[in-house]
Amino acid sequence: MKTTTLLYELERGQSRPRAMSRGESTHFRRRVEAVHGELVKGKLQVESGKAKLIRTRQEVERGWQTVSDELTRQGHSEIPAQVRRYVEDMPKSLTEKEYIATKLLAHAREPQTREIEMAR
Repeated sequence: MKTTTLLYELERGQSRPRAMSRGESTHFRRRVEAVHGELVKGKLQVESGKAKLIRTRQEVERGWQTVSDELTRQGHSEIPAQVRRYVEDMPKSLTEKEYIATKLLAHAREPQTREIEMAR
C-alpha cells in the first residue's frame, strides 16, 4: 500500500489540512515514519505529554464519577448507570505517537488476514 494511502487512512475521520487531503503533509509523514522506525527497533519512546494526558483523563473520569454519585444521591438509578457505562466505553487515551503506532500495527496485520481469507 502506498504511503499516501496509509497516511490518509491514519487521518480518516479527523479534520485534516488540505495538504493532508492531497497526501502532502510532510509533518504527518515525518511523524508516521518516526513512529515506524521506533516500532521496527522495538522501542516506542514515551512522549513528554503522556503524564499530563493520564492526569487529565483521571480528572475527567473523576468528574463523571461525581456526576454519577450526585445523580444516585438524588434518587436516580438508570442515569448514573449510563454515566458509568459511558466512562467505561470511552476510548483509551493515546498520545499522537501511540495513536499512529496503533494504526500502523493494525495495518501491518491486515494483509496477513487478507491472505488467509483468500487461501480458503
